[in-house]
Amino acid sequence: SAFESYRLVCGLGDVAGDGVVPVVSAHLEGADQVTLQCYHSITPPADPIKMRKVWYGSELVVDAWLGPLMEAFELGAQKASAA
Repeated sequence: SAFESYRLVCGLGDVAGDGVVPVVSAHLEGADQVTLQCYHSITPPADPIKMRKVWYGSELVVDAWLGPLMEAFELGAQKASAA
């Protein structure tokens, strides 16, 4: 269950997350933060009340993280070539 997964990762089960990783563990210090409203896996939880049909690879979600990722890569490449 998500509760057990979160508990194993951060010590608390009753926190927000994507069904596998709690948000508090996904946000890395010093990194740009992108918080998405989706699930970790393409297979959503069995509970129909909580069921969302989007995951990180869904068309609705990809642009939310791919754009910032590509910008970070481009910035890193510019810094590397300037060094």
